[in-house]
Amino acid sequence: MTRPASRLALTALVALGACHRPAPAPPAPRPPDAAAVAVDGPPPAPRGTPLALLYSSNLLGEYEAHPLGGLARRMTVVERARAENGVIHVDAGDTVLPALASLDRDRGELERRAALLLTGLAATHLDALVPGETDLALGPARLKSLAAKAGVPLLAANLLSDRRPWLPADRLLKAGEVPIGLFGLVHLSQDDLPPPLAQSEPEPAARAAVERLRARGARLVIGLVHLEGGIEEARALARAVDGIDVLVVGHDAATTAAPVREGNTRIVEAHRRGTFLGRLDLDVWADGFAARNGMIRLDPTVPPDPAVKARMRGYVEETLHRIDRGLPAALSPAPAKQPEENWTYASNGACALCHQQASEQWAKTAHATALATLQSKGRGRDPYCFGCHLTAFQQPGGTRSLDTAITYFPGVGCESCHGPSVLHVRANRAVHTRRQVPESVCRACHRDDQQPQPFDYPAGLKLVLGPGHGDGGKGMR
Repeated sequence: MTRPASRLALTALVALGACHRPAPAPPAPRPPDAAAVAVDGPPPAPRGTPLALLYSSNLLGEYEAHPLGGLARRMTVVERARAENGVIHVDAGDTVLPALASLDRDRGELERRAALLLTGLAATHLDALVPGETDLALGPARLKSLAAKAGVPLLAANLLSDRRPWLPADRLLKAGEVPIGLFGLVHLSQDDLPPPLAQSEPEPAARAAVERLRARGARLVIGLVHLEGGIEEARALARAVDGIDVLVVGHDAATTAAPVREGNTRIVEAHRRGTFLGRLDLDVWADGFAARNGMIRLDPTVPPDPAVKARMRGYVEETLHRIDRGLPAALSPAPAKQPEENWTYASNGACALCHQQASEQWAKTAHATALATLQSKGRGRDPYCFGCHLTAFQQPGGTRSLDTAITYFPGVGCESCHGPSVLHVRANRAVHTRRQVPESVCRACHRDDQQPQPFDYPAGLKLVLGPGHGDGGKGMR
């Protein structure tokens, strides 16, 4: 239940990136089979203890506003919530590092990023984190060591090392004097599980954890689950294991503006990269609870916490210092595995040979300096950003070499919008590129989760069109 005096804006989430499927519609609730009866929405009047469950997952190593999100804004939201109610603050994994597929990372840089995320989350008083595959890719021993040093509790009821529990399965804490039980659960493909770890079956591990926590007096039981099957697998878990009040899900980066209901269990997930912080407001009484969910959008209206902001800035300054010294800095991709590449992209320079006026006009736009923007933040080699700040990088017909992309395809160039142009250049205009650029091309990068205000396509066109480059309002030509 959200209290009227709350200063936190709870924003219902509408459609976001197309790569994130919406939460499935839950079936009709089955009859309650647990002692506590849960209902959606607030009761007519508060009848118990108000609590706030703040949750996230899928941060993928993101620490700053881009331009939404950021740990400094998250700290502000957490502190505001603590001033109102008891708070439980959790994360369901894929948190400390970007996705690692096809990337060869410098170990020192991996640990710098992971340590930054862990110490930043510890500053926000994170109560528990269940590791996902990108967290475990750091190396189980190093992840465990860095988390312990930062003061972030890791939980996983079914991760084993040498047939023994690798992490604590659960923990009991109090929020607003209410005993809260937390447990962690991981279910990954064997390819994503680094040695020496193994995983036991999730359902028996979850059932045992719930029984232990209830026996120790937990009034609410919250599972942090990082499951290969995402929300669908979480629903199956809720059907199989009684007594779970809330499941916070990681891995698939879905977003639940309204909780998915499976029997008496609420299932929630809060998008990716820290753009939103989920908040499930709870009103807990002796034999039940009510819940209402919301998404707190970490936009510029949320002021960053100064101490956490300074910590993040220190990391960026050290990164820039390392770049100046020629040291490995930021998380660069692996060199191309094949010595030769068959490009269908011709490069910005090739386009300028014939389209000089358009090229000069483009050079005055923010698109042309998209790479410089990253470099000024120490993120000029951060793979997550390349798709929208470079041209053709790791695209079909593009290059897999970052150095090549920086040299020949810097910024958002001609072919980012108009498509590959090698055939056009070779045929001397006999084969055309895409003259009219669909709005969907722009929206692939100008997403609502990447900017404070919804993307205004007509207004955006005016910023990129000009003499020799479009007609000022009817689309890019």
